[in-house]
Amino acid sequence: MDKQTFVVVGVSQDSKKYGHRIFRDMVYAGWKVYGVNPKGGKVEGHKLYPSIAELPVIPDTAVLVIPPQAAKELLPEIVQKGIRHVWFQPGAESEDGITEAERLGLHVTHSACIMIRSGLW
Repeated sequence: MDKQTFVVVGVSQDSKKYGHRIFRDMVYAGWKVYGVNPKGGKVEGHKLYPSIAELPVIPDTAVLVIPPQAAKELLPEIVQKGIRHVWFQPGAESEDGITEAERLGLHVTHSACIMIRSGLW
């Protein structure tokens, strides 16, 4: 997985939240990763972008660490950016969101934590 480019959507300034921990651990593992938080800012010295549309690259995978309804509503922006794979972290997935992602032609991963699947946790 580390040769891909990722965007973590839902990166928090709070180091106890999963969005923060996932982003931080991906950065420390040397992965190419960008963070999105509507408020912007920085985490671990890395700029957070207010939206997917503002990313300077087209990531391979969007890792969603946001509520299920927000994840579903974000799918058109993910498709418009040209991202082809969406990873719903546990708690971000919903049946509606998964169905919509598949309808939009995205490759979908759900019911699995990217950090556990990758061996980083």
